[in-house]
Amino acid sequence: MKSSDVDLIQRTLEGDQHAFTMLVSRYQKQVHTLVWRKIGDFHIAEELTQDIFLKVYKNLSTLRPPYHFPGWLYVIATRHCISWLRKKRQPTTSLSEMSTLEIEEHCYQEYEDAKSEASAIEHQRSIVKQLLQKLPESERTVVTLHYLADMSCESIGEFLGVSPNTIKSRLRRARKRLEKQEHLLYDVSGIFRLPQDLTEKIMREIAKIRPASPSVSKPWIPWGLSLASTFLVILMVGMGPQALSRFQQPYDLDATSEMTVELVDAPVVFESKRELDVRNQFGKSKAPGKDGSGTVSRADAGLLTVPQADTIEIRKAEPQWMPTRGPEGGSVGNLFATSQKEVYAIGGTRLYQLAADNTGWTLINAALPVTPYRMPMAEGKDTLYIVTETDLLASTDRGVTLHFLGPRPLGRAVALLIPSKLRWSEDAQIEMYLVLADGVFRSTDTGKAWNAFNEGLTAPEIHTAVTVENIPFLGTKQGLYRRNAGVWEKLPVAQAQSIDSLAVADGKIYISAPRQGDQKSGSLFASTDFGTSWVDITPTNLKIGMSPLTIGSVKLIAAGETLLVLGAGVLRSRDAGDTWEYLGFHKHALGVGIFSAVALDENTFFLSGAGELGRSTDGGLSWHLFTAGVAESCIFDLAQ
Repeated sequence: MKSSDVDLIQRTLEGDQHAFTMLVSRYQKQVHTLVWRKIGDFHIAEELTQDIFLKVYKNLSTLRPPYHFPGWLYVIATRHCISWLRKKRQPTTSLSEMSTLEIEEHCYQEYEDAKSEASAIEHQRSIVKQLLQKLPESERTVVTLHYLADMSCESIGEFLGVSPNTIKSRLRRARKRLEKQEHLLYDVSGIFRLPQDLTEKIMREIAKIRPASPSVSKPWIPWGLSLASTFLVILMVGMGPQALSRFQQPYDLDATSEMTVELVDAPVVFESKRELDVRNQFGKSKAPGKDGSGTVSRADAGLLTVPQADTIEIRKAEPQWMPTRGPEGGSVGNLFATSQKEVYAIGGTRLYQLAADNTGWTLINAALPVTPYRMPMAEGKDTLYIVTETDLLASTDRGVTLHFLGPRPLGRAVALLIPSKLRWSEDAQIEMYLVLADGVFRSTDTGKAWNAFNEGLTAPEIHTAVTVENIPFLGTKQGLYRRNAGVWEKLPVAQAQSIDSLAVADGKIYISAPRQGDQKSGSLFASTDFGTSWVDITPTNLKIGMSPLTIGSVKLIAAGETLLVLGAGVLRSRDAGDTWEYLGFHKHALGVGIFSAVALDENTFFLSGAGELGRSTDGGLSWHLFTAGVAESCIFDLAQ
């Protein structure tokens, strides 16, 4: 981050539009390149780049602190592209539905366009686009910014919020994937040249608006303290002589005291008989029902059924309690991060979403059914799926409203898996895997019907599950399993050992196995070829007592090249397990395999467990309690 950026931001907030022009000139190429990579159309990317800088100008006063400008700009550009893609999806037309005349006109038009220079340039862009599609998302972004935007590794790392070493590692892997086709990326800057008047267009739109000036509060607190101190001094000086004259009077040993009686009025309270109001309550309840089972029927929790009228005459009463948000600090049982970097948390019957400014949680739904176990979540085709104790729910508006899809197989749910390549498929139905503690069920019609999918599993006791692209993996008490040709295949890694945690990042899968028998510590393994081969990445250079692997179960979290091992202490690797460092013990980072954890980026991690929610914003170096906005649901006593 250049120090002059802070000065330019401050000058812009003071009304200097020339300063913002310099900011636009500095970042417009990398923003346009990023937008083109996500949208796929060079000219539409120009329009979206203008919209992004207009949004930046309007919200510049909300940036805190100003030296985070590159990362803040990247987040705005990414979210703007996601919003545009959701609104501008256009259906394709099949050739079988077009008339012969339309097909001939279409082919002739393509022939004419192919002869023009503009079509040739667009053809070169499509070649580059197809080449980039061979890379994973993280490597694709880095290659695009490096070759097309002419950015250095340090600048890309600053823009994306990761270290330069991580950028270099991603470039190295991308070049290895592309092999002999890498030369096609060189000397392509000419076909991605921005129009010279782009900055002028942006500034013409900027001239029509004014940024919100940052609020500047006057220092009233020092003045208030000074006035209060002066008032106390005057009061003490004024009352001092009277107090001294009273306390300095001689004491008389012969003085007698007189007893006084004071009469006061006190109200007389009579005990009255209480009458209870009868009422109906629908939905899940922790209190046992009338049938003594302690549960409520599915119809009550179903969000779709209408409760039948009761035959008991109900006496109406005015509400004596008003709902309130309650004290903060409630527990969170499950976490989930979407592909758009949106983080959701479930606490009791409430669904929360991480606020846009990352300062706390926002309650978006308070009507989840009561579930004794963790409620796994998954995403697919702009839909959020939640697994309750008995049903599968779905939301198309980010959890605000939930719809009942159907009942699900009973049992303690471990995970809901949707293969990543099918997650955004245009097909009407989505393939799902519901992983229970004692087996797996598969649905090919978006959760309407479930079939057992356990061939190859012997007496499974499943602890965790993940997907790497289209391949599901199961971590069980008997080892690691992978789906292969419709059956579960046991992999030759950590055999006869329990797998207590799995993590996936950039196509690489990590596993942890606890210590057994005469072993000095647990083990860590990594694979980059979907589990075919494994590398032992267990730390060996740490002193005794400095590794959580020597004590018990751990929790793995991965993002990019960063891998965290959370347990009775924190281990961190910034190079995908090649080297390790011990970060010490943190009370808000005590993790075991059954806890829920997500990563927002290589520096921001969330861990839910032991009745609290912890967060780290510096790559696991420090952790703090992060429950702002989460209401405490268990209140045991009230006092006035």
